[in-house]
Amino acid sequence: MAMTTQDLVEFPGEPTLAAGSAVPPVRVRLPLEAGPRRVWLAVAAAGTGLLAALWLFMVAGVLFYAPASLPSLQAIVLWGLVLPASAVAGVFLAAMAATCLLDLTRISPPVVLTPDGLYDRRALDEMIPWPDVAEAYAWRGGYTGIRLRLRRDMEARHNPFRIGTAFIAWRRRPDELYVPVRFLTVRPHSLVHCIAALVRRHGGSVEIEPPWVTIKPRRR
Repeated sequence: MAMTTQDLVEFPGEPTLAAGSAVPPVRVRLPLEAGPRRVWLAVAAAGTGLLAALWLFMVAGVLFYAPASLPSLQAIVLWGLVLPASAVAGVFLAAMAATCLLDLTRISPPVVLTPDGLYDRRALDEMIPWPDVAEAYAWRGGYTGIRLRLRRDMEARHNPFRIGTAFIAWRRRPDELYVPVRFLTVRPHSLVHCIAALVRRHGGSVEIEPPWVTIKPRRR
């Protein structure tokens, strides 16, 4: 089948320290499939699981070994601050580890960009057509994800414990979709800018904030 202009997406290249001059644009052929980076997901699962175990071990230590009688101020700090904070941190990290394991076993690829729309099997069972996207917004270069505002409400399985989306799912509006881009086989810059280019191509507005560190090309 012959390739058409609809199958190609062009966006700014990712700045690097080694570039030394203006970074050339990147051309991507659709469909663009982003599978899970299984090694990094396994490392993240092990790391967050270990941290969760440490926090929960601290909770167990406080419950079983803390003195029964403590001065009032120490008791307030221990039972009112340290114990609840440690329990919340342990449970949250355990849920993050479980989410990494879930993504590790998910059918690949979880994210697919086509000329017609976006598939994100982590949150949706259907394709989101590009004309349905009214706005795209990426915070600080989009290295964690990109938020899409749709022209209609939708049901999405947003996981607040996925790395890159922590807390976002809990404040999501019904017409929003957040696409996390960490631990995928396509670099975050390429995935975010490809989504942004396709949204702009179909009449949506796009805003990508500059990253925390901006690398300027050297002048010759």
